[in-house]
Amino acid sequence: MYFVYSTLVCTLLLVGCTSSFTALRGTNDSAINDLRMEIADLKHALHGTEVEVKLLEERMEGAEGSIDNAREATDLNRKIAVLEKNLDKLTNELRTLAHFSTQTTAALSSYRQQIAAIDSKLDEISKLRSTLTELSRAELSRSASSVQAVSYQVRSGDSLEKIARKYQVTVDALKRENNLSSDKIVVGQQLAIPTK
Repeated sequence: MYFVYSTLVCTLLLVGCTSSFTALRGTNDSAINDLRMEIADLKHALHGTEVEVKLLEERMEGAEGSIDNAREATDLNRKIAVLEKNLDKLTNELRTLAHFSTQTTAALSSYRQQIAAIDSKLDEISKLRSTLTELSRAELSRSASSVQAVSYQVRSGDSLEKIARKYQVTVDALKRENNLSSDKIVVGQQLAIPTK
């Protein structure tokens, strides 16, 4: 834009100089040389102006790049702000999770203690069951051994068959209990009556 303006100014100057040059041509050659010098100066000034215009254009491009950089920086700042908000949210969620983790750990510890107490009680119950089993076996063997054999003293007119009927046992059981080989018994003899 500046270049176009500069070129237009230079062109107008040249036109003006050329018309002046034509008017003076006939009168004086020294004036022609002056005009030539003036044209050279103008060309030199034009070149300097063109250089300045190029420098200004480069600065403008740099400024536009700076504006783009500023926009990018603004976008980056927005993204950073969003990321910071997300980071804050995640930090709060991590704190919440840490709190729940602590509570869960405490609850698990409590459950472990309760399970250990239940295991201990189950061990006690198992020991009690073993003890009760041993006691019931001992009681059964004691009651089996404490069952006292009923003894009977043979009286006159008794026979093994009568005694067996009276105590509801078999004759063979009576013989076995008393180590008898025959049915013969005598008055006053003690017979052991087997239990049913």
